[in-house]
Amino acid sequence: MKIEANYDGMNTLGGFDIRRQDMPFPSNNMDATRASLSFQYYIPFVKESILSVLVSGSQVLTGRNMGQSTAFSGGLTYQFGLWK
Repeated sequence: MKIEANYDGMNTLGGFDIRRQDMPFPSNNMDATRASLSFQYYIPFVKESILSVLVSGSQVLTGRNMGQSTAFSGGLTYQFGLWK
């Protein structure tokens, strides 16, 4: 089992704020902090093969010109060897 927690941030060095009538633009000033948590559980499947289940979620905590959002994801991974 693997458990991972992350806290990261983004801070641009310049730009301008998004006004009410404007669309986002690459030169906008954007700042944000985000926290995320992920789990990976390895399930024994076949000898020399690994099957795992992944579940993760993240939340934008603060932001300037960045909307608060929550994201969830999940998946399966299957690892196998090509060479012995």
